[in-house]
Order: sequence, then structure tokens, then C-alpha cells
Amino acid sequence: MSDSILYVQMHQTLDALITNAQAMLLEVLNGPVQSGIFSLQEKQEHLLAELIEIDQKMQQDPSLNIEDLQEEFSVKMKKFKSLNQRFITHLNYCHNLVQFKERPKKCLKSLRRSRKSKTISQQ
Repeated sequence: MSDSILYVQMHQTLDALITNAQAMLLEVLNGPVQSGIFSLQEKQEHLLAELIEIDQKMQQDPSLNIEDLQEEFSVKMKKFKSLNQRFITHLNYCHNLVQFKERPKKCLKSLRRSRKSKTISQQ
């Protein structure tokens, strides 16, 4: 496979990964997580597997100067990682809020009682 083809494939895959990560982030920012997020996650997994495959081919090609290319690809990977981290952070935040709201009243009453008993015993 030609050097330039691998180079172009790597850039295209990284661009697709960034676009997909932006879509995933928008999905969680726009409200409750819908079933569409699952197809986006599957696409992300596919793109990451593709990225690994391209990277392995590039590493096996002695004619490529990988060190020169790493900086270019690194910028895109940092952007993807940043978007992905924002997605995970927001998803965790929303998930914790949902968990708190869905706790049964019995559990909340139990928590209140245990807090009261601790403050009474400390006095």
C-alpha cells in the first residue's frame, strides 16, 4: 500500500472520529440520552479499530518517517480525546443526577434518619 494512501486514510479516520465524538457530545448535551447514542458508540469503536489497523500498517512500512507524522496526528488525537472526555464527564454528571432522582423514597428517608442519628449522637 502506498505511503500517501495510508497517510490520507489516517487523516480521514481521525477526522471521522472527531466528527463522531462531536455528535456524541451534542447528543448528551441536548437532553436525556437517546438510543441514537448506541449507534454513535458503535461507529466510534469501528473507527478506533480502523485507526489501530492503519497505525500498524504505517509502523510496518520502513519507508515512512513516522516521527514526522506523529505531530500531525497527535493534534487530531488530542482534539478527539478532549471531546470524548467532555462526553464522558457530562454523561457521568447526568447519570448521577438521574440516579439521585430515581432513588426510592424509602432509601431517602433512611439516609435522612441516619444523618439525624449521627448528629444527635455527636451532640
